[in-house]
Amino acid sequence: MDCLPLVTQIDGYNKAVEPATLFHLPFFRYHAGVCAFIVDLVPEDIGLAVFVQSDNSNVVQGTDEPRQPGSFRKYSVADGFNVGGFLNQEPSVFV
Repeated sequence: MDCLPLVTQIDGYNKAVEPATLFHLPFFRYHAGVCAFIVDLVPEDIGLAVFVQSDNSNVVQGTDEPRQPGSFRKYSVADGFNVGGFLNQEPSVFV
């Protein structure tokens, strides 16, 4: 999913730096074993983007052993995930 940060960074002159869109962040679905609770995010939903410490590109579906980072990249927006479902409209459908 593509995400636009809602909090700006501040430069050395205390001016807001407009955020750039973060493209193709994987997003959270509650999933364990062969079961999943699937509720896809929709445009305008607000979520929380989290970023891992090291390049996680070598960890893909089916990975079951620890892997070395894909590069020396650290704390990059390229290694982010969206955990959605915060501050959105009041729900009308419940499970």
